[in-house]
Amino acid sequence: MAKSSKYSVSKLRRTLRRFPEETRADIRKAMDDGSRELLEEVQSRAPVDEGKLKANAHRAVSRDGLSAVVGYSPKRSGFRRKWLKGGFTSLWQEFGAQQHAAQPFLRPAFRARLHGIIARIDKAVNDSIRKAQDYGK
Repeated sequence: MAKSSKYSVSKLRRTLRRFPEETRADIRKAMDDGSRELLEEVQSRAPVDEGKLKANAHRAVSRDGLSAVVGYSPKRSGFRRKWLKGGFTSLWQEFGAQQHAAQPFLRPAFRARLHGIIARIDKAVNDSIRKAQDYGK
């Protein structure tokens, strides 16, 4: 059975943190660019009634720059205020309710941008690995 992707990602992040700081710059830029791109896609697809969903979509990049989160979440710091203002409504828009048909926008935005973002990050990781190998010589 294959290992979970969460395990693989955390193991990769631990390994990348050991690299010299200058070799991780490409990864940080790829994460930042990818999260901005995904946020723009989410905002462009958000159904607009009062504009709360579009205005309160949020992104956060980790301190080390090796991970990013985009969307609405009541559990993540910095997201709680956004969640209260418009994020809770995103659940009803995305999945629907008894009296409200679903209008998905988060998952389609993610699917639309996923391959491009992963390709950019993959290239940055490979470049960083090459730089780290050269750095050690």
